[in-house]
Amino acid sequence: MSKKIFVTVKQSIFLNYTLTGICWIMAGVCRFLHSPISTRIALLFISLATISSIILLTMGREEKRDEMAESHIMESSYIGFKVMCIATMLSLIFTICNSFSSAPINFPQESLLNIILGTGMAAAGLAFRYLEKDA
Repeated sequence: MSKKIFVTVKQSIFLNYTLTGICWIMAGVCRFLHSPISTRIALLFISLATISSIILLTMGREEKRDEMAESHIMESSYIGFKVMCIATMLSLIFTICNSFSSAPINFPQESLLNIILGTGMAAAGLAFRYLEKDA
């Protein structure tokens, strides 16, 4: 039987959203650099996000959420989703404008996906932290 790790709601949100989102953003930035070392660093960030999520999923035990925490999680998830939508729209605008450029920037498309996903996740985590601080 594996030992369970007890985490608070704030710790769980930080690990599942904020840390994972920051890792995805950093991986996307590293992929823009087009070098073997930056690709390895991106792999390191994605591995960190994946391992922390798997450990929390399999071995984590979160404290019982109260109604206020549930409300804040829903609201912060909505904020994260809206930020992700805005980041998607901005990346589409960038991609379309880039296609009309006389010297278009060549970048890997998965970099934008990493950054968009990470931005939404990090925004949700940071919004939860902000909402909990005000409560």
